[in-house]
Amino acid sequence: MAKSSRFHLGDILSVTSGIIISPKGEKAVQELLSFMKGEEVGTSESELRQAMKECHNSLLIQCPKLRKLDPSMIDGTMIPSWLKHQIREHGDYHSIRPLQRKQQQAISPAPTKDTKEDQQIISSPLVRNSVSAETSQSL
Repeated sequence: MAKSSRFHLGDILSVTSGIIISPKGEKAVQELLSFMKGEEVGTSESELRQAMKECHNSLLIQCPKLRKLDPSMIDGTMIPSWLKHQIREHGDYHSIRPLQRKQQQAISPAPTKDTKEDQQIISSPLVRNSVSAETSQSL
């Protein structure tokens, strides 16, 4: 079995929601995606979107309690306090395993029939929320 690594709840929720709410920003999300895929994920929006699509279901299987969390309904200014509450409720770091080979796709795969959740992640612009550095220190 592949070795797991611990990632912040904000990193995980950034992937499952498509909204960058990670206290360490997009770089931390890229690190999570690269770990899960076992290869470096680029920084372009299309590469991040594709990797998020590939990792989304695996993260929800590994962290099923997070399935009900949806920061998209929260006003952007309230995200830091919402995230603090979720950390108290679910913990700040979670062990995540990489994708299995059969779950991985090339970064630019041929078009496939996507689920409704996949379409939402792919079609909406990558939302970059401003969880400030000073807020992230308190998380």
